[in-house]
Amino acid sequence: MKKQVLFTFYFLLFTFYSNAQLLYLQENYKGGVSVDGKEYYGGDNLNVDTITFVNTVPAGSTIKKALLLSLRFVALVGSVPEHDNPLQLLFNNNAITIDSTDIATPAFYGYGLTANEPNWITVKDVTPYTQNNNNQLITPCQSCSLYNNIPNWDYEYSSFLLVILYENNTMPATNVALFLNSQHLGQNMTFNLSGLNSIDNTKDAGLSIWTDNLNFEYPINFILNSTTGNFNLGNLWFNEAYATIPKSELLAPGSFYYQNNTLFGLQDDSPNPFIDSTDALANIKTYIGNGTTSFSLSATLNPQGYDYLNGFVLAYSSPCPARGITPAQNYSLCLGNSQQLTINSSTVNTSYNWYATNSSLSSYTVANPIASPTVSTNYTAYVDSAGCKHTEHFSIAVYANPKFDSLIIGNVICGNAANTGGLNFVGTKGGVAPYTYNIGGAAQTSNYFYNLVVGNYTATVTDNNGCTEQQRLL
Repeated sequence: MKKQVLFTFYFLLFTFYSNAQLLYLQENYKGGVSVDGKEYYGGDNLNVDTITFVNTVPAGSTIKKALLLSLRFVALVGSVPEHDNPLQLLFNNNAITIDSTDIATPAFYGYGLTANEPNWITVKDVTPYTQNNNNQLITPCQSCSLYNNIPNWDYEYSSFLLVILYENNTMPATNVALFLNSQHLGQNMTFNLSGLNSIDNTKDAGLSIWTDNLNFEYPINFILNSTTGNFNLGNLWFNEAYATIPKSELLAPGSFYYQNNTLFGLQDDSPNPFIDSTDALANIKTYIGNGTTSFSLSATLNPQGYDYLNGFVLAYSSPCPARGITPAQNYSLCLGNSQQLTINSSTVNTSYNWYATNSSLSSYTVANPIASPTVSTNYTAYVDSAGCKHTEHFSIAVYANPKFDSLIIGNVICGNAANTGGLNFVGTKGGVAPYTYNIGGAAQTSNYFYNLVVGNYTATVTDNNGCTEQQRLL
């Protein structure tokens, strides 16, 4: 039963650790948003599973951006260094891979855990494969690789969330903001949600909470702190003993769709002002002042560190003008090269700020910085035009360059009729096969060159990504 009493707190009974969350996405556009997901508890995510996301995208709408999110964490089984274990999945029968290139946040870890057991949030753009409803994700058996691989560290993925932004010019604007956890999880936490476009509290304002590994013994209590007061939203918890569904079917992430200034609950989530049990959705318009651009959520977490708060999705109406959703820009580079990133919208009274998972930009406050990453990197641009904000996303895949161990010259003295030279590329590795070899402008797939005349040569190997290594021969 949902709570029907509103509690206002003018002081908090706990000392909370406060941190800002990563505003990963903010868009204000004509149309709506639909969110659904699934969390796991007690290692159930290690088995093969089929997830059907109950999203709602109305006819006549165009899906402009669809993001598949997951919590990615290190499972410590041994004491040897960690390694990257990509997760192979099927999304609507399309093969996709989630790996380290999809990491959107810096590493964080839970209370009671060590820095050797970090967590990340991954974001995979699945826009080309997304349907208007009944999107299906098939996950593999993670325990198969977890306990059979050597070395004995591995990455697990749990608690998937699908966020779909759809445009429809017949609808009023919807403002969507997606926050990702990017900080250490303590026992008592305050999550600051800031940088928002102003909220019109005369319309519905939806808050979806994305959690993981809920249990009955340690429910998560949320208090919303705003300029109008501190309000108890209720508790999130799951008790398998009294549940009508098994824990393998747990529906914890707040499931909803928002359009025409109205919040609609999906699955077991209700669009009222409270959360309760696995209902992780609340209409918060009565808790915030009109024009609010920031508020915080204080949460009491499992002291053993097993509850995870992965992120928050907000959907509401804003007085900011609607704009089109900007698609992500994707690039690929060979190691050692650079790429200029250019924001699509450039107007007067506009400021720019950038976020990246590493320090690889020439500037973080201009519209077109130069990116020089040494590993695959995701970038978020925060664009503020006279107080109305949106995000733009960029990704750069960095490819390793091929290498060859040595060059063997067939004859030390080359170039006369009786004794022409030969050259052998030895031990080519790295990059992506097949390789192409080039000597003096002659390219071939064989790594051995015959009948070379006297002269100076440049030896080049090129891999299937177009990345090269060169060596000058004198």
